[in-house]
Amino acid sequence: MTDCKEGHINLPRISIVGGGIGGLSAALALQHFGYRVVIFEQARELREIGAGVIISPNAMHALNFLGVGERVANEAGPAEALVTRHFQTGAVLKIRTADYAERFGAGYHQVHRVDLHAALASAVRCNDPDCVFVGHCFEDLTQDSEQVVARFTNGKTFKSDVCREPLLQYCKERVTMLGDAAHPMTPFLGQGACIAIEDAMVLARAFAAASTFAQAFSMYENTRKGRANGVQLASRRQADEIQGATPRGANPGTGAMERGLYAYNPVTVPLTRASETHSTIN
Repeated sequence: MTDCKEGHINLPRISIVGGGIGGLSAALALQHFGYRVVIFEQARELREIGAGVIISPNAMHALNFLGVGERVANEAGPAEALVTRHFQTGAVLKIRTADYAERFGAGYHQVHRVDLHAALASAVRCNDPDCVFVGHCFEDLTQDSEQVVARFTNGKTFKSDVCREPLLQYCKERVTMLGDAAHPMTPFLGQGACIAIEDAMVLARAFAAASTFAQAFSMYENTRKGRANGVQLASRRQADEIQGATPRGANPGTGAMERGLYAYNPVTVPLTRASETHSTIN
């Protein structure tokens, strides 16, 4: 864990509801900037299930910055080319190759969710072995000007200064959200995990740059909303293309790289204040 920076917000208690890829990425990024976090996971053990995920250069920038990129790359399988096939016939529609590291400054990897989750969990627990609480299924919360009180179905409560949980908007007073809780992502651009990791990196940077939690949440939402919501909508449009729901019939559509998604770097992207505008993804 790094030392607190000048201008560091005095928040001794930050709670994160959900110990998935997004929650662990947020925890690790906040730890990097000197914050203490606690993570509440409803499962009886902290683990991931599922299949493989794509970690493209935009997300690898964050993982490299947080010190887990090398482990993720070593766990990943080789990705020499991306092949798009017709969903019914299996015919090859498109083959894409690229020197990702040279072009975007970071690699492109295909990794099992379990391996990515394990890398993040290990790094978080290395910083603070006692920060994860399993068997805590979120029920509801209340908040006032001083704190957030989260309640769980096991009857336990926890007080913190700020919290992450599923809401209908990114930020509300002392509570914010990220990843699929903020913008559920279809898989057709391979960006679900990547966008959650981007969210986490930008959220932590906002906390490091702001003087109050309200300012941090504002910068986070204003920086991320256009990007994340734009990718969410683009993924839906991509689904229509590759599943043949457009007049063109089934076609490769426009992939994440062609849309410019890999050029985004959450470690260096300028933090956006409320008066500034957002960009969208075509």
